[in-house]
Amino acid sequence: MSGRQEEKRKFLNLINGILNNSPEYMRGFSNFMSDSAIKTKYYYLNHVNAFLKYVNKEPEDLLFDDFSNYMNEIAYKEDGSRTSASYQINIYSSLKKFCEYLYVTKKLTENYMLYIKRPKAKESQETIEKREKGYLTEKELKRYIRSVEIGATAPHRVQSVEWDIRDKAIILTFLCTGIRNTALRMIDLQDINLKEKTIIVTDKGEHVRKFDIPDSLCEALKEWLECRKEIMKGYDSDALFVSRKRNRMDSGTVLNLVKRYADDVIDGKNITPHKLRATYGTQLYNKTGDIYFVQECMGHSNPKVTELYVRDKKENTKRAGDIMDKLL
Repeated sequence: MSGRQEEKRKFLNLINGILNNSPEYMRGFSNFMSDSAIKTKYYYLNHVNAFLKYVNKEPEDLLFDDFSNYMNEIAYKEDGSRTSASYQINIYSSLKKFCEYLYVTKKLTENYMLYIKRPKAKESQETIEKREKGYLTEKELKRYIRSVEIGATAPHRVQSVEWDIRDKAIILTFLCTGIRNTALRMIDLQDINLKEKTIIVTDKGEHVRKFDIPDSLCEALKEWLECRKEIMKGYDSDALFVSRKRNRMDSGTVLNLVKRYADDVIDGKNITPHKLRATYGTQLYNKTGDIYFVQECMGHSNPKVTELYVRDKKENTKRAGDIMDKLL
């Protein structure tokens, strides 16, 4: 079974679990989202369920204040600190789609979410520090890659060399393409073509992209495929990257291997697959200064999203100060 089929089946089962324990209108809402990725449908249904539990009302009894008050409620954690802008935006998008469904089906006479502003990211000392720790600098990147390359002989090694070869191929795939954890895990054997030096990736639902890959990644993948052939004797899986159980890897396994190689060489940064993606976007921008080039490489539909990966704002202010200093 392909990675795309496995992912679809997984979320279909999760969605059916929600719908089997929900009022009938939730099934109607699910069908209303026919143009959304299946993963998006699942998260939207979860967010809407949480909202309905909070207001404890039937859809036709909902008021503007129910939506507005809930958006204010989820903006803060129990300790009083603010939740992330991305979390708030996800819930906002879920409620907006749900409110649109209620309006179209005449359960509500107004689409109240049209009058509620979309949350925006606010700059603070916390977000500045988080951004600066959200990627690997060029020096850190070189130390990290060195740690990956000597994995088979490193003191922290907990596995045979074949799995270190797999880990190197995984980490180079992240760094050379900037893809997400889910997209990497869904890559199948038939998606790579080492002769043409390409990988086909499915990300964010049905978004299919083809990446041209450099020689270093081709060599790492070739070495892993040779090991995989021996490891998978007697087993069957379409997955390019497999676990020790000889099946498709889960997100936690990928997360742990990405973190493990950073433990001894990176201080103060919790390295994750998403931070490798952030490193990809940040380093591309630092080397080119071209936000639209980075947008295309990262598969963003809006350059505003890509701007989140511009990490050299401190350098910009220093440069501006130096320019003005010379004029004074």
